[in-house]
Amino acid sequence: MSRSQLKPVVEVAQMLKRHLDNLLTYLKHHITNAKHAACVRGGNDSFEPR
Repeated sequence: MSRSQLKPVVEVAQMLKRHLDNLLTYLKHHITNAKHAACVRGGNDSFEPR
């Protein structure tokens, strides 16, 4: 049960909870799943995150 009764706030909180692992990975490594997939498809072994 959420503390907020505002539906948009509840939805954002649920979304953040669902994607927490990906958000933390991005904050640590500055790489997204899309960027990683592009490097894998392109065979770019020399990829280095920012």
